[in-house]
Amino acid sequence: MNRAAPITPELTVVDGHVTTSSLDVARHFGKRHDHVLRTIRDLLAQLPAERAPNFGETFIDVPGPNGATRSEPAYRITRDGFTLLAMGFTGARALEFKLAYLDAFNRMEAELSRWQATIDPAAKSTRQALENAAQLAALVQAEAFEQFAKSELFDGGRWLLTFVADERKPGQTRPHITRIETDACIMSPERFLHALVEPNGIAVKPQVMTDFIAQAMTRLRWSLDYLENKAAGKPVKLHW
Repeated sequence: MNRAAPITPELTVVDGHVTTSSLDVARHFGKRHDHVLRTIRDLLAQLPAERAPNFGETFIDVPGPNGATRSEPAYRITRDGFTLLAMGFTGARALEFKLAYLDAFNRMEAELSRWQATIDPAAKSTRQALENAAQLAALVQAEAFEQFAKSELFDGGRWLLTFVADERKPGQTRPHITRIETDACIMSPERFLHALVEPNGIAVKPQVMTDFIAQAMTRLRWSLDYLENKAAGKPVKLHW
């Protein structure tokens, strides 16, 4: 009797996690890749949001005719993702395949842990900083592309980069780029007032300064009236 060929799952470390691919799973379990993709998407529709990262969307190059390649959608799958996916797989060698995958995950994760233990803490911090910087740069680049695409003319003017609350991810921020005037000053109100009176501060035309002071005095009078009326229990009216 011929012995069955040894099962050798292909695993890759991605972002510090040991993963396999949906294509590799399809090959080893004798399934069509599009059927595996459909099963994963059905799973994702039922899984809670915190489990979704166990299936990372990606693209893989698949050999085509005459030496060409084509790009197809796929998933990078963690150990937990594989466990969820393989629960429904059956067949004569399904158990053998599952055990081979889990053994491969164990070996790869043990090797990854040993390697990480040898890294100097300072190097770990540097690597993490580089990874964070790369992710941030990608987000900023995407935002810049979107804003530049909306602009009728990109003439190299001034753009302000800020970070605002991300409506799609509560508790997180996202980059936001806004076009600003070439003579705009970016500073706090307190810093702006100091800069107006500093010897080498902001240069302002006399008429502009006069108008600014007049409006500031009017605003100050409104503020004082508001505070006095509020302290006396009188009706208060906001003027701004």
